[in-house]
Amino acid sequence: MKIHYFKIHNITLRIDASQTMFPWLVQKMDYFRIQRPDAEHVDIDVRIGKFTYNCDDCLNVDHKYYGKPNELYFTHHWKGCKWKCHISGIETGPMLVHLELSPFGVLRFPWLLHAEWVFYVAIFKPLSEILWARKNCYVLHASAVVNDKGIASVFTGLGSGLKTSYAMDLVRKGWTFLGDDQVLLTPGGLLPLPFSLRTFDFRVYNIPTEYMTPLRIFRLGVHLLQNKRPKIKVAGLSEIGALNVLIRTGNTKAKFYDLTLDDAVEHTVKNCYSETVSLIDGSSAPSYSFFTAYKLMFPHFKYDMYWDDMRHLLRQMLKGKLLRRLEMTRIWNDEFIELAALGE
Repeated sequence: MKIHYFKIHNITLRIDASQTMFPWLVQKMDYFRIQRPDAEHVDIDVRIGKFTYNCDDCLNVDHKYYGKPNELYFTHHWKGCKWKCHISGIETGPMLVHLELSPFGVLRFPWLLHAEWVFYVAIFKPLSEILWARKNCYVLHASAVVNDKGIASVFTGLGSGLKTSYAMDLVRKGWTFLGDDQVLLTPGGLLPLPFSLRTFDFRVYNIPTEYMTPLRIFRLGVHLLQNKRPKIKVAGLSEIGALNVLIRTGNTKAKFYDLTLDDAVEHTVKNCYSETVSLIDGSSAPSYSFFTAYKLMFPHFKYDMYWDDMRHLLRQMLKGKLLRRLEMTRIWNDEFIELAALGE
């Protein structure tokens, strides 16, 4: 199949991979796959393959980003993989994306061999977050699980903060999965974002914690190629019951402290912001740089308001909830997991 459709809650995505030499495994977004949308409207329409773009009359930032009102062309490279991209409809929508990948250097990081992975990290993630923000919905950099009463326990923290390990342990204890790295905050509650659901399913049933050794990576690759249906049950719209901010420490004993509403909101927003500016292998992660360049060219683009709007909704949704800071030890403490589950 060369044309793929996805419905990620209120965003419809169409991907035409008929012109690419790269296989499209549909592993990252497989949970959201649909046959065809009910209506013709598509929020993000993607064409993967070779294309040309005329940069005449464009503004320029760093000789890499070329923009006109409502559209942007740029080139980028990350972890040995190179690509170029043109996006139109940035402000008015629907968004049309042309993405061309270079075949050179991809073997330095085999996961990036697949067009799906590059598109998801570098293009879809920032575009979808902007579209959701216009609907007053925000992607939280957090894991979350739901108990049998439909109440969610959320774990936020920086990378390698054990968010996935908490989700894994609680799913094994009978909680329902909502997300291991991302969940969608809406005015009505939390919605699931189970990207890479088959990877999470493999971790839950085959390895003790989230850490991936070379042997585990090999086993994961075999698991994905088998294309087995995930056994994990995914929750629907859920109410937030507790927010836990995970902090790694060098202590030998785990501790937790109550947080004020202001501190909990700021911790959560800063952890989300860190995803947009994080440094990977000494180079900036590519996901959000093109929005920064577009705003430099066109200051009217209201990108900076994103974080203030997220704070406002978080404050509403977290008021009166259990808010805590969990200081984790260097070694995984299985007993401490019970303290993180809504205070039980």
